[in-house]
Amino acid sequence: MTKFAHLNEEVADVLTLPTPERIEFCQSDRWVGYTRATRILEQLDQLLIYPKTLRMPNLLVVGRSGNGKSSILERFACRHPIQITAAGAPIAPLLHIEMPDTPDESELWSTILWALGISHREKDPASLKKRQVKSALQYASVRLLVIDEFNNLSNAGKKAADLLAAIKGLSNDLKISIVAAGTQAAINALNSDPQMKSRFEPAC
Repeated sequence: MTKFAHLNEEVADVLTLPTPERIEFCQSDRWVGYTRATRILEQLDQLLIYPKTLRMPNLLVVGRSGNGKSSILERFACRHPIQITAAGAPIAPLLHIEMPDTPDESELWSTILWALGISHREKDPASLKKRQVKSALQYASVRLLVIDEFNNLSNAGKKAADLLAAIKGLSNDLKISIVAAGTQAAINALNSDPQMKSRFEPAC
């Protein structure tokens, strides 16, 4: 392996594998921890251990499409997987979802419930699904709700205000932090609610 001394040991070992396995390795996702991404991950880690307060801190990760926002969130989620206690109860430090394409409050609650693996009637009233969400998040000890594609709020029209109020209420009731990620449109969506905007620290 002397001729491959300039390569990372993991990569050098792959060079001795059969061609199909080398191709699979090349096609697999790779994490590149560039400076800004590393700083955002550190901010996310701090949110995860932040003590419960009356006004929980939130983070807004903003960037152009394809800039790596989702990769950062995926990396963060992989670093904090779901654990099971000795009693068999789940502990999920964070829940990672995507804002629906054309969201309303009922669809948001359904998205969270499906992400938690909870079957439910999608036609149930939003108020019922909200109670299910709050109960499930508490049971799983979720401390952080990560919402990717937050810019989809711009597709909600007049319902955007209700969605922002629902997210704010969830944070207030459960004392959990919210991480929103999206394009510039995510900032525009938050601008419609100055009180909500003031709760989010931007990370660009």
